[in-house]
Amino acid sequence: MATDYILSLGHTHVAYISESRFKLDVRDRLKGHKRALVQYNVPFDESLYYESDFKETGGSDAMEHLLSLNKPITAVVCANDQMASGAIAVCLEHGLRVPDDISFIGYDNIPFPQYISPKLSTVSNPIHEMGKMAARWVLQQVYNDQDIAVDSSFKPELFIRTSAKKVD
Repeated sequence: MATDYILSLGHTHVAYISESRFKLDVRDRLKGHKRALVQYNVPFDESLYYESDFKETGGSDAMEHLLSLNKPITAVVCANDQMASGAIAVCLEHGLRVPDDISFIGYDNIPFPQYISPKLSTVSNPIHEMGKMAARWVLQQVYNDQDIAVDSSFKPELFIRTSAKKVD
C-alpha cells in the first residue's frame, strides 16, 4: 500500500529502508514493495535497498548510505515511521527539501511523525482491533467456546499527509 501510493504519484526512483528480514512482517512488507514495483513496471534496484535497525538511527544510517551512492532517488519507502523520521532528518541536514526534492512514506502510524514538518504519510494497521482479536482467540482457546467470534482479517489504512508529493 505504501509503495503503491508513492508509485501512483509518478515516482520511479524509489529507495526502500527496511528492518532486518528475520521478522515475518518485515519480509511481508518487502514482498508488498516488490509486488507494487512490478505492477508499475519499475525494476527493483537492489542498491536502493538498505537494511538497518528499526529506530531513527537506523533510518539515519540508511539515508546516509543511500545519499552516498549519488543515484537519483525521488522517494523513500520506510518499513516503519521511526526509520522514516531518521531518514528525513538526514535529508534535511543535506539541504534536501521534503517533499519537494524527495518524498517519504512510513509504516505504523505512530503518534510523533504527525506532529513534525512535513507530516509523515504512513500506513496504519488497526492495532487496537488486532489486540482485541488476540484476546478473543485466547478466550476461545482457553474456554473452548466457539461462540466467541474471532475475525483475523484486518485492513490497513493509508494516511496521506505532507511528506510525499506528485513528481513534477
